Amino acid sequence: MDTIKDNDLVSIIKAIRSLANDQLEEAKRALLTINSDALQQNRADQLAQVQTIRHAWSKKHRQSAKRSSVAKDLQEYVFQRDHYLCCYCGKQTIDLRVLKALSKIFPEVFPYQKNWKFGESHLIYWTHSTSIEHVAPVADGGDNAAENLRASCYLCNDVKKDIPLNLLGWKLRPIPTETVEWQGLTEYLPKLMEVKS
Repeated sequence: MDTIKDNDLVSIIKAIRSLANDQLEEAKRALLTINSDALQQNRADQLAQVQTIRHAWSKKHRQSAKRSSVAKDLQEYVFQRDHYLCCYCGKQTIDLRVLKALSKIFPEVFPYQKNWKFGESHLIYWTHSTSIEHVAPVADGGDNAAENLRASCYLCNDVKKDIPLNLLGWKLRPIPTETVEWQGLTEYLPKLMEVKS
């Protein structure tokens, strides 16, 4: 399976590898190369593409919208099963714990706001973090069974919300069956937890 690497993901990987080698300044420089303007434009473009569908769908189904919390251990199982690859766009996603560790080390360069207030967290959280996706939306009768859950980049999850795939024209990628090395950079978590900023 081909994996997708974008420049911003490469910058995150470089920062984490630099931290693993105790090179804090090199890590900080790598994070500063992330193109936030391009991330913002990409997010705006994707949201704009489905705006009409989203508006019509949410207006019609506003009362039926429900939220469902998925247990952390089930989320982790799904992320590992799906190799942290977005089930829609195929993007290699980054485990939220990894991103939060980077934010703790470099709060001024890589900010995080615990309530995800837009503009107060780095845009990578909104575009590359791993999120849990209900393929059949809860509002449409979907449940928290592992078969209905997939790993998704936060951007695709945010764009899709509770809209059925057929309305968006999106296809669900199969769960990878061959060996995939990507694990959301979780292999660096122990080292990241040791780093002092």
